[in-house]
Amino acid sequence: DGTKSWILQVTRHHWDGIEDEVKQWVQQNWKRWEKEEPEWLDDNIKAAIPVEWIPVEKDRQKESRRRLSMERPSLMEKIAGNTIKVLPEEE
Repeated sequence: DGTKSWILQVTRHHWDGIEDEVKQWVQQNWKRWEKEEPEWLDDNIKAAIPVEWIPVEKDRQKESRRRLSMERPSLMEKIAGNTIKVLPEEE
């Protein structure tokens, strides 16, 4: 699974022609991954998996809530690699 996980790290347009197989792989393994928590299945990989591919409604809801609770950096934070704060100028 760790070897196959690279496909989840690239943009979805790379999935053309294999999307059904990737979906099936996720659906067949999601429950086990949730129990085993493999190192490669980090928050970024989970976020790349379409929620509708998660096979059980309860698990889809759990993952949706997890994604909503994640603090996502702004584009500027990603570029700078840290938090940028703009403070008003004192008079």
